[in-house]
Amino acid sequence: MQTLLAAVWAPLERGVRRLACMLVGHQYRVLRRMNPGARKVGCDRCGAVWGMHDRTRTFVPWDSELEAMYAPGGPLDPETYKG
Repeated sequence: MQTLLAAVWAPLERGVRRLACMLVGHQYRVLRRMNPGARKVGCDRCGAVWGMHDRTRTFVPWDSELEAMYAPGGPLDPETYKG
């Protein structure tokens, strides 16, 4: 019985959290600062993650392409990119 409850509770809780964000907005937090104008931002409530860039005024869902660009050794790696 306890395993069944655990299996049902997690998806239900995620759905309730997403609904709360849809109704009252996200709880934004900076997760990673790549450079002074680019950040990885996430919501503490629903777990959604975005990429934010100040100069271009963009706010896009964080995906594998953004992760690869800012990963160590990637084209926009904060340690090596001096653009």
